Amino acid sequence: MRRLLRSFAVVGPLTLVALCAWVVARDSLAETPRDPALGEGPLVQVVDDPDLGRHVRAAVRLPYRLETVWHVVTDETYADVCPYLHAPAVTPDPDRTARMTGQIQGLANAFPLEMTLREELLLDEYRASWDGAQGDVLVNRGRWVVRRTGPDESLVEMAVAAEVRGVPVFLTRGVLRGRLAVVLRNLHARLDAGTDW
Repeated sequence: MRRLLRSFAVVGPLTLVALCAWVVARDSLAETPRDPALGEGPLVQVVDDPDLGRHVRAAVRLPYRLETVWHVVTDETYADVCPYLHAPAVTPDPDRTARMTGQIQGLANAFPLEMTLREELLLDEYRASWDGAQGDVLVNRGRWVVRRTGPDESLVEMAVAAEVRGVPVFLTRGVLRGRLAVVLRNLHARLDAGTDW
């Protein structure tokens, strides 16, 4: 028994160090973006992009038309899809932009949120992007992209680059990995439950 405890005393800390190194590497190094197959569920990666830099990208392929998915992404009940937004208010402008205000939940507290969303509607792809850094949120850039991949199928992508004062970037990306997967699962559930489109 003593031998087992002595080996655990050595292996336990080494395992913890290895696990920490893996988490830092996973959330720091960029991967090649990959699109999931239908039914695969959300795929979340850290990737590089000329517009956003290194960021977290979550993608899912859904059995719904582009217009149907976009309706839910831009609906006033968006906070149901994204539970990390509190009291979001969206003020649309006629030039395909909208102003969003509210709060976004951090790990320990909420941060004020004020940003301009820009919408771009192409033939087979709809996009909404933002850049809304303020206060302790040093970087807050991102986008939604919904792309038609078949008559009744869409690829949905949510990408976010974020930095918070005093929080290591790899930790912020680790939190975003989990949160973006939740948002895409909520979007899928809302589409499955909805009948108003």
